[in-house]
Amino acid sequence: MIRVILGSILSAILMFAWGFVVWGIVAATMSDKLGRFTPYQSLPQEVETSMLDAMKDSSSGMYLYPNPDFSTEEKKNETKQKAADGPFMIVAYSTQGEDNEMMTYGIGFAHMLFTAFLLGSLLRIAAPAIKSIGSRVSFVIAMGLTMTVFILGRDIIWYHQDIGHYFFLAVYYLGSFIMAGIVLGALIRPEDA
Repeated sequence: MIRVILGSILSAILMFAWGFVVWGIVAATMSDKLGRFTPYQSLPQEVETSMLDAMKDSSSGMYLYPNPDFSTEEKKNETKQKAADGPFMIVAYSTQGEDNEMMTYGIGFAHMLFTAFLLGSLLRIAAPAIKSIGSRVSFVIAMGLTMTVFILGRDIIWYHQDIGHYFFLAVYYLGSFIMAGIVLGALIRPEDA
């Protein structure tokens, strides 16, 4: 178990560093060069201002347009017509700002550490059947790829999200899982399971 814990800590450190490269350098400085594959698009100033004004009295939450309402046949038809006419929109809205960046970084690191620990624990269970380091690395990467496809694919299919944005996220996630796979695959051996 000590190798799972050590591997989780080292993996989380590498994942956090990878996140800094992807979000702090690439996304923050190269968005204009990434075109469609940028992680987020900026709204024109007048649109941003009007959206903020319109939502100022709303509570924090996820907002969906058109919001599916199938309570009556009339509402169902109205929802379907709105969906057909477009646009389709999801807004994640929080009434609170962020004034403690270090707390957010700490929570983000804890999230990566817990994810790496889960990956390491699963690898430890499977390790007796996975003899080579390359196979153990591939096992962790395959678990990461499975999670990435399931989670990101859902948003593309059901929420009609732009595939370019999710391509960027997929590269970020897979980079994280490759790093975790290398560390965990090297540290967690069949004889330690």
